Amino acid sequence: MMGPRMAPMLGRRAALIGTAGLLAGAGAATPPWEARARHWLAPIRTAALALDGPGLIRSYIVRRGNGETAFDRVQANAAFTYDNALAGLALLASGERRLAFWIGAALGIAQAADRSGFSGRVRNAYQPGRMARPPKLAGWWDAGAGKWFEDPYQTGTSSGVAAWTMLLWQALDRAAGAPHFAEALERAAEWLAGQRAERGFAGGVLGDGGGRLGFVSTEENLDIGVALTALGEKPGAAHALSFVRSMWDSGAGRFDAGLTPGGETNVLAAGDANLWPQIAAGMPERLRPALGFVLKRLGQREGALSGIGFSAGLAGIWLEGTAFAALALRLAGGSEELAVAERFAATLKAETAPGGFLYACSTPTLATGLATGKPGSGRFLYYRRPALAPTAWAVLASLKASPFGPPLKPTAV
Repeated sequence: MMGPRMAPMLGRRAALIGTAGLLAGAGAATPPWEARARHWLAPIRTAALALDGPGLIRSYIVRRGNGETAFDRVQANAAFTYDNALAGLALLASGERRLAFWIGAALGIAQAADRSGFSGRVRNAYQPGRMARPPKLAGWWDAGAGKWFEDPYQTGTSSGVAAWTMLLWQALDRAAGAPHFAEALERAAEWLAGQRAERGFAGGVLGDGGGRLGFVSTEENLDIGVALTALGEKPGAAHALSFVRSMWDSGAGRFDAGLTPGGETNVLAAGDANLWPQIAAGMPERLRPALGFVLKRLGQREGALSGIGFSAGLAGIWLEGTAFAALALRLAGGSEELAVAERFAATLKAETAPGGFLYACSTPTLATGLATGKPGSGRFLYYRRPALAPTAWAVLASLKASPFGPPLKPTAV
């Protein structure tokens, strides 16, 4: 969801492995999950406290000077909305309601004071720190060109990002027992209604809205379906979740990733498309094969480290995916699944940067097989930088807490 810029792929080759390989070496003494949660929560809590009011946390700790890349320049001034919504949910699950509220309130201000008017949208990224009115959008100054640049992905709005913002607002309202974000939720739902496609909800818009994204994502429609279900928007929720169900391949025991802009089925083996529906529905038995599918197709081993990659056949451990896979494994609850979850937790610990945040990936760069926006745009790459999103997922995995709230009915997906 974060849209890194195009850059050459680097890094060592990691072997693809199945469940048996992931289990190798499991069973060593491990710290309790509660201690892990405190460990990964600490840098998020520190960053949130530094806001001292409604604001957003920087998504990446980038390099400056020697070793700085185009990625570092573009991401230095970006606090991604998805990352922050996830961090807010992790803070809330940890009992840090005030800090979670600051993030939710910042996104409420951003929605209400958007430079294009009060359309109900939230942008994919803003500048980190205290939220201003109007909000300062992510971007960077190019000294050579003598001008300010904005990435149309960062200033755009993905449908799934809108849904994740709604999930945070809904969780905050449940925790407070009061509808602080009722109007913001209704406005966001109205904006999402404008992304409705013949099947499911389309991907959203780039920039100020001039470029519409015509793909339809299984993962994003799951997010939308959960958010609209909690809001009581039954027709919209049913439309989104019906699309998710249509992407289930019962013969292969997996979800397809969605539809391409041309309407063809996207058969990318996606970890989020396969594991998030299970997490949201409380790991229903009929979807359990998708967990095995992810471990077999995306499982990666690098020496003592094991986890999942982003796409089949592409080398490198994706730490965000490894963290939410650990949550799915813990929710599944079988002895083999719990053993793999321990292996993944050991990888997360080994891939924690000195400041406490998890790296985004185990290799210098991690290819995904996706683009950042329209066809022909830059490849979607992760860089090995300390990152907010995988750290928040690690907290949720350690707490065995679903960010989707109360489980959907298993029949919904």
